[in-house]
This record gives sequence, structure tokens and C-alpha cells, in this order.
Amino acid sequence: AEAVFRVAPRSEGSSRLLAGRDRARSVTVPAPPSALAFSSGHEAGEGLLALALGREIKLIRRDDMKGCGVIPLSLPKGCRDVRSMAFSSDSSTLAVVPMAESGGFASEIQFYGIEEKAKPIVTKLSTAGLSGIDFLHAGKAVSDMGDLVASCSRELFQLSPSTGGIVASWKRNSELGGFRQIRAVSAHEVIALADKNVEIWDLRTSQGVARSVTATETATALDAASYRSSSVTFFGDALGSLHCMDWRGTSEPELLWRPSKVQETPDHVRAVMVAH
Repeated sequence: AEAVFRVAPRSEGSSRLLAGRDRARSVTVPAPPSALAFSSGHEAGEGLLALALGREIKLIRRDDMKGCGVIPLSLPKGCRDVRSMAFSSDSSTLAVVPMAESGGFASEIQFYGIEEKAKPIVTKLSTAGLSGIDFLHAGKAVSDMGDLVASCSRELFQLSPSTGGIVASWKRNSELGGFRQIRAVSAHEVIALADKNVEIWDLRTSQGVARSVTATETATALDAASYRSSSVTFFGDALGSLHCMDWRGTSEPELLWRPSKVQETPDHVRAVMVAH
């Protein structure tokens, strides 16, 4: 892994974010961040770390853990924190989903320019149940940062970060459950979790779903690298087990690990992070 980040308590009302690679480094923040996002870099350790702290986002250089900017937020009424964030592939734009009063995703996505101090471009979604966002990977053109993909209930939206407009949308079968999580793996493909289904969505097609496999339990979290470097998707399930799926090889998910003892009330996998 390039670096490992964890939040450690420092004193009452403050926290330290620790980064471990060759040596431990840390940055002190006034409270645990409500969301984190990482931008990519050309070399190991490059890129930015974004920390959501109330109504502002603090930007940290990943190579030395030094602050390099603050983005003031224009959160909607009733929202005090950020629920989720994602960097564009060229690191010029940060997509932000405010946290609703319930603690879930608000039905609004804001686009902030990293180098700009302008008001955000805002997309208000009419469909409730926002569950995830991720930027598609950049195209061949240098100026092509990639659109944002957002999952809402049974719908998948492709949004333009420059205008906030909906470029395209797709809908799952009404008899199937809604999306739980998504991860972009190329300029036009997305891996999605929905109930027990792990799916590849090809956004170049009108039907969307290109391939689907069914897990033994409800899939709850995933991670996947760019298709340029790997064809493997890792995902966790409702019983706390970890699986992998090689889309160019096997036709069924492979079990990697399961809890030694199944609890009476199983603890599902909340997040999967794989070093790429």
C-alpha cells in the first residue's frame, strides 16, 4: 500500500490523522472528519487528501501531510456536514454530497473547483435514495476530466461537472432492488452492487447492464482498480465475508475470507479498500 490513513484521538475536541508509509506523519484537525477523499498522483505519495470538517474542506498534500488550501462549503439548509466526496480524475474538481439530518445522503451534489473560490455548481436530484458517487476515468483528451456517476435508488445518472446537468440516465428493472454502491473502473464502465448482484454497467449502451453475477449473500461494499491495471473486483457481504471476482476469468465470485464464527447478528462489511 502507498499509505495507510487512520483517525486517532488527540485530546477532547480534536483528532490526528495519521499516515503511515516509511514513517508516521500526522496532521491535527479540530474533530474527526465526516468524509475523506483521495486524488491520484503520477508518483507514489503524490496527490491530495480532502478532509470534510463541518462547513469547510481542508486540502492536504499526501507527500508531506501539509495543508495546501481550504474550500468553504455552501451546504443547503439543515445540512451541517459532508456525507461523501470524490475527486475528478485530473484532481481539478471535487464533488460533494451533503449529509442529510438523518445522517444519510442529501439529494444534492455540489461541484467545487480546487483552484477556484467561486460558488459551487449544484445538481438537485428529483430521485430520492442517493447511495454513491464516483468520477468516470479521464478520456484520451487532456481536457476530458470525466463525468460524475451517481446512483439513486434504482437509477444511475451521468452528470457533467462543468454544468451540473444530467447527461444520461439508466434504470434497473422495477422488480430488482436499488443500488448500494458504485465504483467507476474506466471512462465508460461502472461496477455496481445491488442486493446480491455484482454488475458491470456500460454507459455507452442504452440498456446499461453488460454483465451480472449473483453472490450468495447481499453485497454491501466494494473496491476495484482501473480496468487498465486489473480486471478484479473485491466486495464484502452482509455476513462479513470478503470475495473477489475476476471478470476476465471465472464466472463466479471467489470467497477469500469469512469470519471464523458467524455471530447471531452478523456485522456486514462497511468498506473495502485495496492497494492498487
